Amino acid sequence: MPDSSELSVLWQVLDQLRGLLSPGQLRVLVLSLVFSRSQDESRWTELLAESHPDLGDLLTGLPAENLADAHLPASAVRAMLEATDLIVRRMGGDRAFRHLLEDFATRAGVKGAEVYTPASVAGLLAGMADVGPRLTVYDPFCRSGEMLTAFTLRALDEEPKAALKLHGETPNAESLAFATMNATLHAQEYDLRLVPADEVLSRPSTSGRFSHIVANPPFNMSNWTSRDSRHWLFGPPPPGNANFAWLQHIVERLAADGQAAVLMPNGALSSTNRRERHIRAQMVETGCVEALVSLPPGLFRNTGIPVTVWLLTPPGPARAEILFVRSLEVGHVHSELSAAQTERIISAVRGWRHGVSPQGSGVIAVPLARIREEGYDLSPALYLTQPRYARADGDALASIRALVRQLTDQHQQAAGTDAIAVRVLRELNEVSGPADAAESGWARTRLGEVCELIPGAPTRDVVDGSVPVVKPKNIVSGRVTGVTDRVSEDDAASQSRYQIRGDDILCVRVGSIGRVALASTDQAGWVFGSGLICVRPSGQVDPQFLARYFAHPDVADWFSRRAQVSTAVPSISRKALETLPITLPPLETQRSIVRVFAVLDEKIAAHQRICTTTAELRDVLLPLLFSGRLTAPDP
Repeated sequence: MPDSSELSVLWQVLDQLRGLLSPGQLRVLVLSLVFSRSQDESRWTELLAESHPDLGDLLTGLPAENLADAHLPASAVRAMLEATDLIVRRMGGDRAFRHLLEDFATRAGVKGAEVYTPASVAGLLAGMADVGPRLTVYDPFCRSGEMLTAFTLRALDEEPKAALKLHGETPNAESLAFATMNATLHAQEYDLRLVPADEVLSRPSTSGRFSHIVANPPFNMSNWTSRDSRHWLFGPPPPGNANFAWLQHIVERLAADGQAAVLMPNGALSSTNRRERHIRAQMVETGCVEALVSLPPGLFRNTGIPVTVWLLTPPGPARAEILFVRSLEVGHVHSELSAAQTERIISAVRGWRHGVSPQGSGVIAVPLARIREEGYDLSPALYLTQPRYARADGDALASIRALVRQLTDQHQQAAGTDAIAVRVLRELNEVSGPADAAESGWARTRLGEVCELIPGAPTRDVVDGSVPVVKPKNIVSGRVTGVTDRVSEDDAASQSRYQIRGDDILCVRVGSIGRVALASTDQAGWVFGSGLICVRPSGQVDPQFLARYFAHPDVADWFSRRAQVSTAVPSISRKALETLPITLPPLETQRSIVRVFAVLDEKIAAHQRICTTTAELRDVLLPLLFSGRLTAPDP
C-alpha cells in the first residue's frame, strides 16, 4: 500500500471536492496535475503566486483538460495545487504518480480500480526476471503502465546503467494516457499504442520480439474473435475464452532467450476443455512453461478469482522439471504481498533457474514424467500438497511420528529460548533522558567519521566466473542471498578495493536504498557491484550494532528524505551517506544491545520452526484423516 501519511494533505483537499466531481474525475484530475507539476515546476511557481490560479494552462493536452471549466471553488483549486506541489517536492513526481495510482485503485467507488495491478504483484513479476544491460519490455495489455514501471524500477535497481525500451498496448484511451504519463515520468524510451484486445490477439505475431514480457491480461475474455488466417503455435484456442490466446501470443513475441511472467486465473492450470488442454500440453512438451507461482487470495480488490503467475520461455526442448511455488496465504481480504514474501519467491525462482535446488516448504521441482501422469494439470497445489513420503500407510505413520518427535524437540528448544528472552527483557533499564545517555559515554557522530564508505564498481560478469558478485538484488532481509553473478579471478584481483571483508555492511544505494546486509566471513573475497556502498566499520563500532542501526525507523526516514529523486530510480551518494547521524554508545554497550536483538531473533526463529513443522504435519494428516485411514481422538 502507498504511504498514506505523505498523501494525507492531498486527500483532505480532495474530500472538499466530493460531490462536485466523481471519484473517476478526481482520479483523472489529480494524476494530470501531478504530471503537469513534474514536467514544469517554473510554471507552477508562477501560478501559485497568482491570486486566482487557473487550471486551464496546466491541463492543456492532458486527460483532465475538460475539467478545467468544472467551476470548482477557487479556495479548493489553490489548496489542491499547493498539496500537489508539496507531495511532488517531497516524493518526486514518478513516485507520487505511482502511489496515487494505487491509492485511487484501493479506494471504493473509483472507476478503473478493477484494471489496476497492485504494486506488490507487479513487483513480484518484475523481480523474477533476469536482466541485462539492454532490455526490450512488452506488455500486451498495459493498463496504466504499472507493470512496465515495476519492471523498470527493478531492472535499474539491479543494473543501474541498463538501457530499456518499453512497449505496450491497451484498448482504453484513458489508460493509454496514464501509461504514457507513467513512462514519461520514469524517463524511459517507450512505444505505447491504443489497440483493441481482439486485434492484438488476432494479428500474426511475426513482427517484434522482446527480451521480456510482463502481462496481466483480462481473465476469461469471451468477447474476442480469431481470424481464420491467424496461425496459432499450439492450436486455436476456444472462441469463448482467450486465456490461451494470450499465453500463445506472449510466447510467440519472445526473443530467442526471452522470459515472460503472466498472470492467469487458476482455471487455466487445469481446464479440461479439449483445446485448452492440448495447448497446455504442447506448451509443457516444448519447454515453454518454466515455473508456476500461485498467489494468495485477496490481492485484487474487485475480484476474488485466485491467480497464478506463469513463467514462460520460447519453444525448445522439453524441460526435465517444472518449478512450482506456493506463496503463503495472507489470510484476509484486500491484502498485499509483503516484501519478505516477494523476495522469498524471487530467490526461489531465480536460484532454481541457476542451479540451486528448491529449499523449504511451498516450493518443489516436479519431473516432466509426473506432470504427464497428471494429464498436464499445472496446479501448484496438486504437487505441493502431496506428502513427500510414500503413500503407504506404514510410511505415512512413520513420517507422522518423526514429525511429532521433531515438534516436541522444537517446543523444548523454544521454551529455553523463551526463558532467556523473558530474563533479558526484564533486565532492561529505563534512563531518564539524553543527559543520562551522555554521562554513560554515548556520543553523537556521523557515519563517515566512524566508518570507511566505498561505492561499488561496475563488473564484467562471465558465465564461467568463479568469484561471486553481490548486487542489490542479493540484499534480502539483512543477509546476502541468491548470488548467481560471477567474475573471473583475474577481474576480482584487479578490483581488490571492491572485495568484501567479513563484517562489512553492504548498503543498497540505487532503487530500494537503505537495505543492508552484514557480510559473513564466508563471503570474504567476493566482489560488491556498483549498486552498493560498502560500509566498513572502524574499531569504534560493532558491525552487528551498525547493521541493526540501519533498521531504525529514523534511519529509514532519513534515507527517504535524502534520496535523489531527479531520475526514475531513487539513489544516494557516498557523500550523502557519510552524513547519516548516529548516536554511538561505548563498544561494550553496543555489544549488549546486539545480544538483546540476537535473543529476540532466536526466539522468533524457534517459533517459526514450530510453525513450519506444524504446517507440514497438518498437510500429512489431512489426506489420512479425511480418508478414514486415521481416526481422530474423541473431544
